[in-house]
Amino acid sequence: MNFLKILLVDDEEQVRKIIAKKIMWEKLGYELIGNVSNGREALELIEVNEPDVVLTDIRMPFMDGLELASRLKEEYPDIKVIIFSGFDEFEYAKQALKYNVIEYILKPVNIEEMTEILRKVRQSIVDDILKKRNIEKLREAYMKGLPVIKERFLTDLIHGKLKSRAEIQQKMSLYQIPLAFQEGYLVATLMLTDKKIDRTNAIEGIDQEEMQYFSVKQYLEEMLQNQYDNIFLRTTSGWSVILGIRKGERGRKVVMLLNNFCRSCKKLLDIEITAGVGSVVNDIMEIEASYQESKEALGYYRIMGKGKAIYIQDVEPGQNESLLSEEKLEDQLMVSIKFGSEEKVCQCIDEIVDRAEGKKIHDNQVMIYYISLVINLMKFAEKCDVHTGDGEEISRDYIEQIFQIKSADRMKEWMKEICLNIQKEIGREREDATLKLINQAKAFIEMHYQEPSLSVEMICQELHISPAYFSTIFKKEVGESYVSYLTDLRLKKALELLKDTTDKTYVIAEKVGYSEPNYFSYVFKKKFGVAPSKYYKR
Repeated sequence: MNFLKILLVDDEEQVRKIIAKKIMWEKLGYELIGNVSNGREALELIEVNEPDVVLTDIRMPFMDGLELASRLKEEYPDIKVIIFSGFDEFEYAKQALKYNVIEYILKPVNIEEMTEILRKVRQSIVDDILKKRNIEKLREAYMKGLPVIKERFLTDLIHGKLKSRAEIQQKMSLYQIPLAFQEGYLVATLMLTDKKIDRTNAIEGIDQEEMQYFSVKQYLEEMLQNQYDNIFLRTTSGWSVILGIRKGERGRKVVMLLNNFCRSCKKLLDIEITAGVGSVVNDIMEIEASYQESKEALGYYRIMGKGKAIYIQDVEPGQNESLLSEEKLEDQLMVSIKFGSEEKVCQCIDEIVDRAEGKKIHDNQVMIYYISLVINLMKFAEKCDVHTGDGEEISRDYIEQIFQIKSADRMKEWMKEICLNIQKEIGREREDATLKLINQAKAFIEMHYQEPSLSVEMICQELHISPAYFSTIFKKEVGESYVSYLTDLRLKKALELLKDTTDKTYVIAEKVGYSEPNYFSYVFKKKFGVAPSKYYKR
């Protein structure tokens, strides 16, 4: 498991230095991300780094350890808090238990005792993580397994060994397999393409490869729940899943779902899965064909890449397939226009035109495909709020131009011009939207900076965006974090008041959003090197 991040908070600099130096952080499995002198500074650092553990004193200026623990319980409930305090504060420390404080240490700090507590806290966190991964639930699923007779039936089904439709449907009902009377079927085969086994969290008596099987099975069944009736089984090629498909539905939706599944397996389970997806078949007797195609699709993983879903219709579209089925290339083009570079857009256009010109079909069909592509581009632009003028008139002009173009090279140039213009407009819209959002945030901060309770959450509620997204774009566009920006603004306003008024320091502190004059003086001196009362007397 990776290092746990820990933050040290104590107003005594010497104590912080001793603890930071004496504790063998890395050996205990921790990364010390910083040490600060009070709860206020701690919260600012926690907003950026979100540690796993906070080690704090009780008695500190501006914000003490109990208030810090209370704030953490409300805003960051997963962070574990350890408090250390003087002997005469023992009863006081016990009250901290209601604030998620899991350990307390008496001063003077005993390094051996603290080391043992840190070791115990880490083990507690690791145990919590294991519980959240439903280890016991997986153990139970593993011990029960699938009945051997049910597994054998499904294996015979996908290998085409069952010749009676009535028998298949009867046994599916008997074994409670919800696929007996579906309108269509599709088989996907999963392959573990990264065979590295992590044995650090091994469970005694359980083979880790078997645990991987049950982890993947359970996670896929959860993703498919309420979307597709399905059954999961082992095969000689890996693991396969048979899905019931609704009438008229194509396999593309399943491919997108399995793509997300493969990505999530890597992120959440640390297991790299590649999926081969067969075509949709309409008859239960044709399931073997979809299964064979799913295996063939897997064979392209060295070309298409691992950790994703590979659709047989993408890699083996068939010689008689219409150009109107070139969905994958069009999807790549739309993604490149929206998020990629000019070079990537041009590459997609080159590939689309080369593929179209290379088909052994009538020229009129190629022209119809280009018309369809341009119409889709216009719809895409409209969806992205890019207005290209009168859509109907533009479409007519484009159709006329398409039939006037006589070479593949000219078609590429013409298509690239359309796509790059849309890309530029999307970029301009995105920049304008971001700038507008930042300006709205700045205006809100300017209006409310005098309120001590002003926070990221208040701003995001006003702008209807998430705190994570706001923090990212604010720092990127402004060049500093929200906390730094707000602090600089309040101090700037404080300087103006110091210059133009005779107000006392505590009055100025209140006017610029600091409810505690001492903390205002502390921040001011940290920024300018002198107390506010002496700033204009230098």
